[in-house]
Amino acid sequence: MRFFLTVVHLIVSGAVLFILFPLLALSLDKRFALPSFSFISLKITGGALALLGTVLAFVASYLLGVKGKGTPNPIKKTRLLVREGIYRYMRNPMLAGAILISLGSSLFLGSTSLLAITGGIVISAFLYLHFYEERELEHRFGEEYLIYKREVPRFIPKFSGWLKNKGRKR
Repeated sequence: MRFFLTVVHLIVSGAVLFILFPLLALSLDKRFALPSFSFISLKITGGALALLGTVLAFVASYLLGVKGKGTPNPIKKTRLLVREGIYRYMRNPMLAGAILISLGSSLFLGSTSLLAITGGIVISAFLYLHFYEERELEHRFGEEYLIYKREVPRFIPKFSGWLKNKGRKR
């Protein structure tokens, strides 16, 4: 059941990020004659960011299932706090992946609207994390999460931590 929920979550999230948002954005760009930007370097960068975001989201989902004994879906939350793999360097790799996918898609498509939607995703993610998820995790995992929260950044990894924590088991 856990695997099924994770797969459903990834399919729905992927459809929203790769199909729904870009189609909506392109139709808004066309409807309102918004400027677009199209340079080969942006397309390459955008494709690379979207690919990196996809890998990040899949790895994060896998770790939540295997190590956390749950899913990314709030219906079947993780039972254990995951601090391994990418979670050693950032607390929210799935949201970081979603942001990279959206930003990469907006650069690849040259869509002004999708860039604005990406901004909305970033703001929504920060609000969700601050007002709901982090408080819920503090309640569920207590002091263990508070320590983790102090040591590990939300989205952008501290590169100094990569060397300092290398090989260190938690």
